[in-house]
Amino acid sequence: MNETIFAFEEDYSSLTTNILEDIEDKQQQQQLFFDNNFQLEKNDCVFHPNLENYLMILTFAIIFCLSVVGNSIVVVVILQQQSMRSVTNLYLLNLALSDLLLSVVCMPPTLVSSLVYCWVFGDLLCKLLAYLQPVVVTASAYTLAAIALERYYAICRPLHSRIWHTRTHAILLVSVIANVFMLFMYEERSYNFNGLNCAPKFEPIVHFGYQIYMTIALLIVPLYGNVIYTLSSGIRMDIAAISGTESSSNATPLMNSNDSCLEKRKNFRNGVINNFTINRENVKRGRLVNLFN
Repeated sequence: MNETIFAFEEDYSSLTTNILEDIEDKQQQQQLFFDNNFQLEKNDCVFHPNLENYLMILTFAIIFCLSVVGNSIVVVVILQQQSMRSVTNLYLLNLALSDLLLSVVCMPPTLVSSLVYCWVFGDLLCKLLAYLQPVVVTASAYTLAAIALERYYAICRPLHSRIWHTRTHAILLVSVIANVFMLFMYEERSYNFNGLNCAPKFEPIVHFGYQIYMTIALLIVPLYGNVIYTLSSGIRMDIAAISGTESSSNATPLMNSNDSCLEKRKNFRNGVINNFTINRENVKRGRLVNLFN
């Protein structure tokens, strides 16, 4: 009986060992397959010359040159000309600087990562660029909104400059607070099938929710808010115009009735005067007849 149990244990141990060896062999084969076909080490991130990559380089280069040259000219002109330093031009200067930083900070890393399919700038630039890119994008968008608000207050409410400056500081403070935590969001990660990538270190669902938030805050709220405000202003103007037309139409019969009353009074007065004149002439004629008789 003991020999049977011992033989069974040996068979079970041998079977378990064989299964574990098979699993290890399959894992090694799978890892070898990924190493030979998909893995890109950091020093193997090379440029692959093809038509698509060359067209991408040409497009990025044209946009980059136009953006850098155009925004640099705006910055130089406003800084050199003392008469150009108005409130509106200062906002334009901030917009030009934001667009210039957008070109310098966003375009080169995006182009390189798209060409070599991996991250080659290190962990420090991964964190820094992941912070700077949304900052310059939001700065450009909110500068346009600030210009619109500044023009609104300058034209419609010129005495509210203090309130306007307070709101500007509030917008800048909120923008900084909303973007500071992005310094702690990104890190450099290594993947077996794609070398090194710069990716957020939280769960994908959280990153997706953040992207939805940025889309709503930067695009949907400003655009549709402007549409709703314009439509509501147009509706109010239409209602005011209709009310004014109704008031004019209601006032017209009253004016006509007043005119008719004045006309009647005038005719009555003329009639009284004419009757008095006729009676007076008749009295004079009667006196003359009596005098000659």
